[in-house]
Amino acid sequence: ATAGQPYAATVVALDTDGNALAFSAPVKPAWLSLTDHGNGTATLAGTPVVSGSYPVTLSVSDGTATTDQSFAISVAPSGGNTAPAFTTSPVALVSTGGAYSYAIAATDLDGQALVFSAVTKPGWLTLTDHGNGTATLAGSVPAEALSTGILLGVSDGWTTSLQAFTLVVNAPPSAEITVPAQPAIGLPGTGGTLPVSGAASDDGLPESGNLTVTWSQVSGPGNATFADAASTQTSVTFSAPGSYVLRFSATDGLATATDDLTVLVEGDAAAVLANGLQGHWQFEEGAGTVAADSSVNARNATVTNATWTPGYSGNGVSSDASTSRFVDVAYGEPSAVTVSAWIQPSAVPAGADRVVWAFRDSGNNNRLRLYLANGSRKLRLFADRSTDGIWECPFPLSAYEWTHVVVVYSNASAGNVPVIYINGQPQPLTTISTPSGSLSAGSATFRMIGSWAGVLDEVRVYNRLVPAGEIPFLLLAAPANVAPDVSAGPDAGGVLGLLIALAGAATDDGLPAVPGNLTTTWSVVSGPGNATFTDPAAPGTDVALDQPGTYLLRLTGDDGELQTFDEVEVSVQGPPPAPTGFGATAVSESAIDLAWIDNATDETSYVVERRVGAEPFADVATLGVDAQSYSDTGLSANTTYTYRVRVVNNAGNALSAEDSATTEGSTGNGTDFNEWVDGYPSLPAEARDPEDDQDADGLPNLMEFALSLPPDTPDAAGVPTADMVEEGGQRYLQITYRQRTGGTGTTGINYTADGVRYAVEVSADPGALGWQSGSTVVETVGTPVDNGDGTETVTVRVKAPAGANPRNFVRLRVTME
Repeated sequence: ATAGQPYAATVVALDTDGNALAFSAPVKPAWLSLTDHGNGTATLAGTPVVSGSYPVTLSVSDGTATTDQSFAISVAPSGGNTAPAFTTSPVALVSTGGAYSYAIAATDLDGQALVFSAVTKPGWLTLTDHGNGTATLAGSVPAEALSTGILLGVSDGWTTSLQAFTLVVNAPPSAEITVPAQPAIGLPGTGGTLPVSGAASDDGLPESGNLTVTWSQVSGPGNATFADAASTQTSVTFSAPGSYVLRFSATDGLATATDDLTVLVEGDAAAVLANGLQGHWQFEEGAGTVAADSSVNARNATVTNATWTPGYSGNGVSSDASTSRFVDVAYGEPSAVTVSAWIQPSAVPAGADRVVWAFRDSGNNNRLRLYLANGSRKLRLFADRSTDGIWECPFPLSAYEWTHVVVVYSNASAGNVPVIYINGQPQPLTTISTPSGSLSAGSATFRMIGSWAGVLDEVRVYNRLVPAGEIPFLLLAAPANVAPDVSAGPDAGGVLGLLIALAGAATDDGLPAVPGNLTTTWSVVSGPGNATFTDPAAPGTDVALDQPGTYLLRLTGDDGELQTFDEVEVSVQGPPPAPTGFGATAVSESAIDLAWIDNATDETSYVVERRVGAEPFADVATLGVDAQSYSDTGLSANTTYTYRVRVVNNAGNALSAEDSATTEGSTGNGTDFNEWVDGYPSLPAEARDPEDDQDADGLPNLMEFALSLPPDTPDAAGVPTADMVEEGGQRYLQITYRQRTGGTGTTGINYTADGVRYAVEVSADPGALGWQSGSTVVETVGTPVDNGDGTETVTVRVKAPAGANPRNFVRLRVTME
């Protein structure tokens, strides 16, 4: 039928007895009517409005019996059927060991009910149709899963649409700490640095990701600081003593793998292992009926029919699942107990449970036992109470592979749940039976290997609950190795060309037994040149460094299994760099000013040298550190002097370039200071000296004389002014002032007139750096302007752009000759 179009069907029935027949329709849509013609026929007719599938049940009766007929009328949309469509994009990437879930949705424009199907999918995925146009494809990804094609369908009863995609299964990366190779080590103190290395690999998926590694601190009493936490090879230091767990992680952008290392800093690993130890059976005898207890308790065990065989470390004991082969020691279960052992199964249990170890009472009943259930490769722990407790570990043991197992349990309360570690990692346990009620009678014997089929080695029993941070130490068959204790000594210094003493030291605990010796090596971490060690294998030695600067030297200690290092900073002093920009400027008939740029950072002094003509240079002054100028006075007029400056430090000295200057006599416009003062008779006698300031305008008499201003009347006009000018895209500081005419020398540098010398001085920090003057720092701008009163106005500019220094200062200095 088609929506909006009339529908009609003729119904015919026969009765072999010739009885009259009556039709009815117990089930039909509202739009459909049944007309019984009374002659064994009937008509179904009507006009459907909405497309869909409509169930119909017809009945025909001869008055004695009734027959039913059920069917469905499919009504197509009035404009033709529109296929359904998926409205969601598939989740196409997943990692093994993870969970996959794809929330599916589809729509149908005709409003018809939709049904989902999975044409192709792996067995670990399940499709759930929610009956409302949505469905879920989900499942747990097994470790062996591979990338696979998936084909989904959605049908509206008329048409089926398909969605095909490839589900890419990403294998998680691998991550392994390779240095140190042991899961737990000791470090003698916080002063050393521990090198660590990891290895990571990946399958190249997902395509959009890339493999990255990270070192991190999981736990610890202080901070573990990595030199480069994103490198496979790095080093780590510790801020405080205690037990730390470090983690090396590798991620491909979708999945992450980790490996952990436990480091006991400034602690006694042997004492940790000995704390609460009630028995330690190493089975190193290799023969006989006694397995010695290496703990202080001397609980030697009796070996009955068990076979001596190679173990995890040295020798071990084995059995073939016979109950007549066992190792017993007279020791009952403590209320808090930890049992550690290396086990190697030889077969999956068949016919009975296989007991690895058990605490047994005097009637040989197991009170606490670790075993493999019949037909299973998964360990279970049994605790005997009124209602027994049974827990199963999900880790499947592999035949002929060594596995380390630690059980931590307290029977003090029925509500206590054990912790089981496999190869150092805690396992999520499944509770098979929840314990309740009172604890059964105490045990008297600890039995090892019981009905076990396999090998047992390195069994330890503690009367305490060993915490997670100590579990890695139990994996060690031998005592935990403590890394060498290395000190590179205090920072040192010296001068270029001389040997520098290094005061390194290193000690070790003597482990491992092979090779059992400590070696040390000096190396260069960084520095400006090469280092030559007198004996690079000796902690205390000398070093020669061929370039000045600061070096970082490393002393590494290696016991054959673990390395640590410490570093020392050594500073080497070379001769200082020579001063530059040296210049000599005559400032009067008897004085020459010197200036230079200080390039040294470690000088001890500056020495000014002078000569006349071909005479040898002679020292004339010794200056302190950071000196950049000197004024040589008491010289002869009209004489040429040659200068240079020598910078000195502990490693040598360096000379500046030479420069010469000729002293000159002074001239002027005929008026000296005393004559000028006499021209102001109003000045009292006590206010006539060069430094006096009778008019209190801030200008002493000498400055007012130099600027040709009255000493008895305050006058701002004629005072020097400073401003900024811009030229060539740079800003410059300049000063404008009045000076007496008729003088000699260079304006702004060494101009002298009427017995007064004018000099412009510059500084970036007057308090710290002082003032500089001379042709290297200032220059005259423009032409002097004659003021017609015996003075001229001049402008002097600072040569360096103002942007070169954050602060700039300029001043006019006048002195009497």
